[in-house]
Amino acid sequence: MPLARVQSYAVALRPARGKVDALARSLREGPDAVLGRIESGRLLLDLRTVAPGEIVALVASVVRVLEEEP
Repeated sequence: MPLARVQSYAVALRPARGKVDALARSLREGPDAVLGRIESGRLLLDLRTVAPGEIVALVASVVRVLEEEP
């Protein structure tokens, strides 16, 4: 059902500096890989696939990557 729409929530990230694809790559290649999708110039992290016990690790990964931005 590739065209089916499934209700969910997402966190939208837009880097203050740099490009959104670089942000996506940094998260994907980090020690705890975070996968998202780029849409309308934002990186969307769909929370439908994140278990409650994974939220702290997700936030830590995002903070680490954003702190590494030049």
